[in-house]
Amino acid sequence: MSQSRVTVSPSPARDYLTAEQVATEYPVSATTLVRRRQTGGGPAYYSISNRIFYRRADVEAWLDSHRVDPSTCAKPVHAPVGERVSPRQEPPRRRGRPTKAEAARRARAEQ
Repeated sequence: MSQSRVTVSPSPARDYLTAEQVATEYPVSATTLVRRRQTGGGPAYYSISNRIFYRRADVEAWLDSHRVDPSTCAKPVHAPVGERVSPRQEPPRRRGRPTKAEAARRARAEQ
């Protein structure tokens, strides 16, 4: 009697994950996935019968696209020791009612 070999391939169902499964396996929350899906910034997904599925390869590609290489990042510029950093160039905005001069200026500008 000959024995037939049965090869077991990885289940394709394992390649498709729900948002909750993605959240447990990767460093991203289900809420973030929902928010990114609504704004168009998340990984590619499938919508089947009002259910959302993410392909594992798409999630990993999306995560890889957010990789930051520290050697290419711009270094923060700090003032040399002993130098004062200049204050804001514009005057702070006033709160409350405008002064008579500000009201007159606004009235002239509207005419």
